[in-house]
Amino acid sequence: GQDIPAKKSLKFVPAFSKDLQTPFILLAKLSLVVVLCQQIGNWTGISVFILYLVLGVVFSEIGFLEKDILKKSGSHGFVIFIMMCVIFTNLSQATPDMILSYLPSLITVLLLGVVSVIVVSLITAKLFKMTPAMAIAVGTSCFFGFPTTYYLPYEIATAVGKNEEEKEAIIDHTLPKMLVAGFVSVTLVSVILAGLVIDFL
Repeated sequence: GQDIPAKKSLKFVPAFSKDLQTPFILLAKLSLVVVLCQQIGNWTGISVFILYLVLGVVFSEIGFLEKDILKKSGSHGFVIFIMMCVIFTNLSQATPDMILSYLPSLITVLLLGVVSVIVVSLITAKLFKMTPAMAIAVGTSCFFGFPTTYYLPYEIATAVGKNEEEKEAIIDHTLPKMLVAGFVSVTLVSVILAGLVIDFL
């Protein structure tokens, strides 16, 4: 059979030696990218979350950031904890009366949204050459966005994966798709739709 061409590497930044891949140095490199994203966001007005995604991929591809840098720096669990705190702090001002008053509308919108996502995902699964299950999983990212789209693949891998290799394979397969889908649907599409719908309110 024909040989499958190897993926062309874009890495030109030399990797640090093992002695220099300490948690402090790894986090310092990651912090530099974060500061760069914030500066570009201030200059251009582009959402820093989009810049985090794009520049994170770019700096990983050129070799400046190591793969699984959070795990290598020993800060993955701490980052997950902080992200969960961010999610729940948004609910700090919600009261039981407020939740009950919005409950009928929320249930209606949720049911219509779930049905719509399933239908559209089944249609687009063939277009993007995904399995129906993967397409539905990607489609549901519009309900929660980041950071939940980052957190869920790890939870799924932990629950389903039988060993470390299988867990890594699940994360590598689902995480990029979920992150991109979450950013596109929540950060971009939701803003466009809100601009269109607000005229009817």
